[in-house]
Parts: sequence; structure tokens; C-alpha cells
Amino acid sequence: MNAEESCVSSRYFGRLDEQAVHAYTIRAKGGLTAEILDWGAALNSVRLCGNDSSSEVAVGFDTVENRKDDYFGAIIGRVANRIKNGHFSIDGQDFQVATNEYGNTLHGGSGGFCSRIWRVTHKDPGALTLALTSPDGDQGFPGEVDVTAIYRVEGSTLSLNLTATTTAPTVLSLTNHVYWNLAGGGSIDNHELLVEAEQYLPIDAQSIPVGEIASVAGTPFDLRKSRLLGSIVRDSHPQIGLAHGIDHSFCIRGSGLRRCARLVYSDSGRALEIWSDLPAVQVYTGNSLDATMQRVGGQWLRQGDAIAIEPEYYPDSPHHPTWPDITLRPGQQWQARIEWRFEVEASL
Repeated sequence: MNAEESCVSSRYFGRLDEQAVHAYTIRAKGGLTAEILDWGAALNSVRLCGNDSSSEVAVGFDTVENRKDDYFGAIIGRVANRIKNGHFSIDGQDFQVATNEYGNTLHGGSGGFCSRIWRVTHKDPGALTLALTSPDGDQGFPGEVDVTAIYRVEGSTLSLNLTATTTAPTVLSLTNHVYWNLAGGGSIDNHELLVEAEQYLPIDAQSIPVGEIASVAGTPFDLRKSRLLGSIVRDSHPQIGLAHGIDHSFCIRGSGLRRCARLVYSDSGRALEIWSDLPAVQVYTGNSLDATMQRVGGQWLRQGDAIAIEPEYYPDSPHHPTWPDITLRPGQQWQARIEWRFEVEASL
């Protein structure tokens, strides 16, 4: 192995609030490459064929200035998705955390984990480890939390292992918010999506779950067989209207590491399977993209130009005690695994 192969390549990405941002590239034998920013520990590029830009399937950016949305590709925390009113209780003690969307807390607040510069603690040609310490009281959340994220490429699989510990009882639910487009650009209308879920969580006008765990049967959320996204996001169902597309959590059947979803773009022969040991996935069809961000290659991102499929716990879990618990206590280790498994010559 020569010197170039024995280290992770990196490049300067720009400056964020006077801090330098760097991008790191890891590679697998056979061609799969991933670029990760220390800003938000974000996946900024996934190419199926090495440095071939035509094989790009993740939505990323070429400068700090163009990446105007911290969520793209980033690790989300302390709590992914929404907490109603930014309020929760642990062991009878009330906590109020920062709110940033309609009086609710979205993705950990305006200064969540996606906004931070993470530490790179280990790197080799096929893996990158990043770490972040969130102090006690961060955004109003209790306990000092230490998080580690390990990205790895092996063959045609990209994986993410997440672990976290705390010094005081807190709530924690991490995910990765990467956006995908298997066509490399343009609309995702002709992508087909399958989700391994019998149930989903209906939402209100603020995208907060109403508390019902509803059957997908007879609704546009029945994705137990692959369906074209273009037909789903134009369905007349009231829940589609509320979100202007899909922005819903699906309760994934089974437990442990299992397939959660499959995305196929038959024109390119590409497919992506998302595997995880988390209980749900949030599917978001890029409903708020409004041509104000320019991705690598110069394309302005419009509504429906990308899809996020985020393994996570149920949204607003602290207000629903019968749902999977996101409380993390001292002495425990929070952990999760996400795998993105790619196919170049896919069948439905």
C-alpha cells in the first residue's frame, strides 16, 4: 500500500463562523467513495464509482456558502425530528429546550449537533471516526453528552455506527439526514419507494404526531410494495396535503438490524436499501426545497428534487410514554447502526 492509499484524503471546504471546515474522503475497494464534512459530521458525497461525478447519488455542496441548510447529510441531535413545545419531563423534573419551528424543537434546536464542528479522532482509507461533546445545559438539554460517529465503506455498503453516553438523565435520539437522488439530479418523481412498515404516524399542521399509530392500509403511505413517488406526493389524502408531500414517520416492522426501505431508480439501474436497528424511519420528499440552494454541479434544488429516509425513534417520543423510550441515563450507552446498501444493476 502506497502513502496515498494509506491515508484519508481531505480538502479545505471553507470557513464557518471563523472556524475552518474540512471534507474527508473514504474509499472502498470496488469504487464506493464517501465524503464527510467535520461540519455536522455530514455526508456530503456518495459516489458509486470512485471519482466519477456521474455516479453521485447523495445531495451535497462544494462550498460552505452553498450549504445553507445544516441538516443536509448531517448527524442530527440531541433529538431528531420534533419535540412539541420544546418541553419534556424526566423523573418528574421539567425541561424547556430551545425552539426553532412554530414554537416546537426541530432536530435539536437552532444550534443542534448538525451545526457544530466535530472532532476527527481516527481515520483510515475506509473509515472515519468523529466525536462531539455536548455540554450540560446545551440548548436546555440536561447532562453532558459524548457522541461518537464511525462512517465506514466496505464493498457496496456505507455504514454509520453511533454511540453516546451522558452524565445525567437526558433524552437522545440521533439520526443521519442525508438526501438522496439516484438519478444524480432533477426530480425524484420516477423513483420507486418501498418501506417495511404496517403503520405510520399521522401529523398535525405543525408536523407533530397526533398520537395515533395508524395502519398504512388504504392510504398513500402503504409502501409495502414499491410505488412511484410522483404519484404519492400528488395524492389527495389530507395527510399528504398537510405536509405538501411525505414528511411522516413509519413504524418499521421487526427489530434488530433489518431492512427499513428500498429506493429504486430503474432508468439508471440503481437501488439503495436502508438497513437499521432503530424502530422507525422518517421519509421526507424534499417538500420545502425552493431553489435557494445550489448543489454540486450547479443545480438549484427545487421541491421534490431529493428524498431523505432517516432511521430514528418516533418523533415527539417524550410526550407518548407507550412509544419507544429515548431516555438515556448515566452508565448506559446509546447506540445505533445505519447501513446504506447500493446496487448498480438493480431489479425491483
